[in-house]
Amino acid sequence: MTGQKEYRCREDVVRRLLQRELEGLSLRTTVVKMDDRPLYVAAVRHFRIWGDALRAAGVDPESISGRRVWTKERVIRRIRELERRGVVMNVKSVGRIDGGLAQAARRLWGSWDKALAVAGFDATNIRRQRPPWTRASLVRAIQAHAASGARVTRNAIRPRSIGKAAERLFGSFDAALEAAGVAQQRNLPPQWSRAKVEAAIQSRVQKREPVNCMTVIKADQGLYDAARRHHGGWNQALCAAGIDPDSVRAVRRQWTRESVTEELRRRVTEGVQPTCVSSIRPISLVKACRRLFGSCEAAALAAGVDPAKVGYFRSQTNGLRWPGRRGRGDARVR
Repeated sequence: MTGQKEYRCREDVVRRLLQRELEGLSLRTTVVKMDDRPLYVAAVRHFRIWGDALRAAGVDPESISGRRVWTKERVIRRIRELERRGVVMNVKSVGRIDGGLAQAARRLWGSWDKALAVAGFDATNIRRQRPPWTRASLVRAIQAHAASGARVTRNAIRPRSIGKAAERLFGSFDAALEAAGVAQQRNLPPQWSRAKVEAAIQSRVQKREPVNCMTVIKADQGLYDAARRHHGGWNQALCAAGIDPDSVRAVRRQWTRESVTEELRRRVTEGVQPTCVSSIRPISLVKACRRLFGSCEAAALAAGVDPAKVGYFRSQTNGLRWPGRRGRGDARVR
């Protein structure tokens, strides 16, 4: 390791940074602090900011850190780029592809719609909307909902746009139910009992449908609520139906160091869009990175991939940040 006394001036720091780049060594702050801490200390002493030291060496700090510095001009360019690629430009769709862009737009303009307007797009026309309801399509949707056995009320029917469309096309929701021939089901309360809950669980098992708690909540909220109401809980309902709760629990993947690194390489190779670490799914992958390697960044380095291509931490300044640990007061690349 080079001694700190050898970095007497800025030129010494720049010379060493260039040498590391030629040797193929990382210039990320977390790595340099472990490999050559005197270099990091000298760079901060002479340049105050690690990013300025990199710039003096002709290195783009953003390409090293993976942290994007959002300006209004950059947000506009990115919006137009995504639109040219055919991305649906409502905030929910853009957030799935580039969450940092949506956050930066809100921070700089106050809302996504205002950012779209500045970029030259009509936010009203860009919002994702389903095809307009017609009387025929509305009747079919109501009949399909009624056939599922669910309650036929305005609050229970999905999507919620059916209620407003019924008023517009038929004058009222009740009139739409009459037209669909399901008015008699309008006020039917749920007909659950202990026996029917147990029969529904056994029916799911016979159909080879999962009966673990989370799956049932997503697939049939009414059954889950009835099980809690009549049996006191989902596990108790399973026992009453003759099913061992432990035998139906969703099996979680058991991560190892090898499987974690393999998964990180696969994500980078397939071009999976990096997202905030807290949004990486499955969440068990993030937990495994921290448990087996100490951090997500350390896991990425062990896999031989750029941590910035895996995920990042949120920042109060621009919505993106990575390097590694939070709250340590590290000099940030600017």
